[in-house]
Amino acid sequence: MLLHILRACGVNAGYAIGGETAYPGRVADAGDLRAPFVVEADESDGTLMQHCPYIGILTHVEWDHVERFPTEASLCECYRRFAEQAEKIWVREEDELSVSICGDHPQVKTVGKGEHADLQVLESISSPLGVEFRFRSQDKTIPCRVPFPGEHNAWNAALALGAARELGVELEQAAESLRSYAGVGRRFQKKHMNGVTVVQDYAHHPTEVKAVLESVAALEPRKVWCVFQPHRFSRTRHLLAEFAESLNGVDHLALIPVYGAFERPEQGADSEELAVACREKGVEVKVWEDRQALVEEWRDQVEEGDVVLIAGAGDVEELWGWF
Repeated sequence: MLLHILRACGVNAGYAIGGETAYPGRVADAGDLRAPFVVEADESDGTLMQHCPYIGILTHVEWDHVERFPTEASLCECYRRFAEQAEKIWVREEDELSVSICGDHPQVKTVGKGEHADLQVLESISSPLGVEFRFRSQDKTIPCRVPFPGEHNAWNAALALGAARELGVELEQAAESLRSYAGVGRRFQKKHMNGVTVVQDYAHHPTEVKAVLESVAALEPRKVWCVFQPHRFSRTRHLLAEFAESLNGVDHLALIPVYGAFERPEQGADSEELAVACREKGVEVKVWEDRQALVEEWRDQVEEGDVVLIAGAGDVEELWGWF
């Protein structure tokens, strides 16, 4: 979103992003070497601590990558190192870990619902057309629409707007530019097939799964069919109950085998164990080893107005071309 704002407003920013965009280079481009360079980074391998940005943005901090960070405290230390090395830092005031990590930073700024937020989000409404919200900054109230539903997209947009303002972009122009935001591959990527909407998303943590299902709900589907591939046996074990809770509410759930990412099954839980936890929540679920059989059965059952969600960070994306 920040990259889109900058380029739409005439700043030829460079970038390195962990998903395919519509820009030259798809995932990376040098841009104008005198312009800002936008990097999407995460904590998964610890390299986040090597970044020393002019502006850092923390969208959300939550315990994850348990194979590297055995405790929440060890994860927070990684983020704390990153924050200390940023000249300025933007966080969401409702995200308790982000605020805790950055609270002592001399240049921390916030987005949030409270009147003391540097950029105050007044309201947000999701619909099939996206999420619309109004925000207030420096006594100005400005409308904004992002063509992707979900409250999390409003928060992400607000953080991008705050950073863009730091880089000299007028807020009204920045907000208007987000109306044409095209998104990133595997981030609520949609297509339509005989009246059925097919969505694929990289969501592989319970909070992400919950968020993408809230976005799906904004599409007002008749029924939701979800194919989910757990990512890493260790994450599946540590967050088993949270995954089952986040998947509660879908009409039909298919689990495919865990994408191990170099882990062995004995290091955690598998899809069969997750299926048991989901059934305890009352979810209709089946584990599929044969992906072709799954697609063929669902093709015969989905109806006009349904949404098929393909979620996970592994090779589940192969199913995108099968529906």
